[in-house]
Amino acid sequence: MTALTSPARLSDLDGLRGWLSLWVVNAHVVQFALLRETYPGSRLAGLLGNGELAVAVFVILSGFVIGRQLRVAPEPYAIFILRRFLRLYPAFLLCFAAGLLLYTALPLFAAHKADMAEHVLLHLSLMHGLVPDSWLPGSSTAFLAPGWSVSVEWQFYLLAPLIAAGLALPRLRWLVLGGCGLLVLAMGQVPLAWAKPSFLLLCLHLFLLGMLTDRWLAAIAAGRLPGDGPVRLALAVAIAAALALLNLPVAAWLLVALMLMPGSERLPVLGRLWAVSMTGPLAQYLGRISYSLYLVHYLVLEAVAWGAGAWSGLRGPAVLPLLYLGVLLSLGLADLMVRTVEQPGIRMGRRLARALLPGTRAGSGALS
Repeated sequence: MTALTSPARLSDLDGLRGWLSLWVVNAHVVQFALLRETYPGSRLAGLLGNGELAVAVFVILSGFVIGRQLRVAPEPYAIFILRRFLRLYPAFLLCFAAGLLLYTALPLFAAHKADMAEHVLLHLSLMHGLVPDSWLPGSSTAFLAPGWSVSVEWQFYLLAPLIAAGLALPRLRWLVLGGCGLLVLAMGQVPLAWAKPSFLLLCLHLFLLGMLTDRWLAAIAAGRLPGDGPVRLALAVAIAAALALLNLPVAAWLLVALMLMPGSERLPVLGRLWAVSMTGPLAQYLGRISYSLYLVHYLVLEAVAWGAGAWSGLRGPAVLPLLYLGVLLSLGLADLMVRTVEQPGIRMGRRLARALLPGTRAGSGALS
C-alpha cells in the first residue's frame, strides 16, 4: 500500500473514487427507471438509488486529499486556487454548456428557463450552490444536476488553505475546529432551504472529517500516535456505532480510514479484498475518468429516459436496458473528456504555476 507520507498518488483512493462514481451513475439509473417507485419499501432499491451517500463519501475523500496535499506539498494560495480552478472548470463548463443546449432543445425545466440569465451567471462563477433554492428555484442543479457538488467543492477550495493553516498551528487548531463546528450547527437555525447540500456550511463537517483523518494517519505513520490492534478495534467499534445511527457515509469513511492504517494489508480477508477491489485495472480506470463520468452521465441518462418515453412510450423498469446503454455511452464520453478536456486543463495549471512561481511543486495528483 502506498505510504501516506509519500507525495505519490494513492492508487487505492483512486479506485475508491472510481467505485463511488459508478455508484452515483447507477443511482441515477435507478432514479430514471423509477425502481424505488415501482418497488416501494424495497431496501435494495433504496440503497442502490441513494447516490447522495456516495457523494457524501466523495466530500470526505476530497477533504482528505486536499488536506493531505496542503500538508505534504503546500503551495501559495494563488497557485493552489489557479490549479484547482483549472482542474474543475473546463469539464464543468463543457457539461454545463451541453446541459443548456439539451434543455433548450427539449421541453424540460421550463421554470429554470425563465431565470436562465441568473442560472448562467451563477454557474459561470461556480457559485450557484451558494444561492438557496428558496431564493432561486433550482439554483444548485439547473441544467446540470450533478453540478451542485462542483460548486461546494470550489467553495471548499477557496477556504481549504486557511483551514489547513489553522489546523497546523496548535494555538489555532481548537479555535478553527470550534468555529467551524459552531457555523455548521448554526446552519440548522437558518430559515433558508437548499435542495442539495450545495452551500459549504451544510457539509463542512464532512470536509473536516477528511482533513482530520489525514492528520491522524500522518501522526500514526510518524509514530506520534499508536497504530496497533487496539486502535483498529476502536475504529471497528466506531464503524458499528455509525451504522447503528444510520450514518452510512461516516461508517463507510471510517472503514476507509481503517484500511489506510499502516499494516491494514495484513488484515485477514478484509485487507486482501480491499487491495483487489481498489487497485485492480477496472477500479483504476473508473478512478481516472470519475470526474468526467460524474458530470456527463446525468445528461446522457436524462436524454435517454426522455427519448424512450417520448418516442416509444417506455417508462419505468422497461427503460433499464436503454439506460445501461446510456451508461456505456457515458463511459466513452468521459474517457474522451479526460483526454481532451480534463488533462489539458491540469497540464495548463501546472504550466501556469511554474511560470508564475518557478520551482513550484506539482502537489498531489489525487484530486476529486
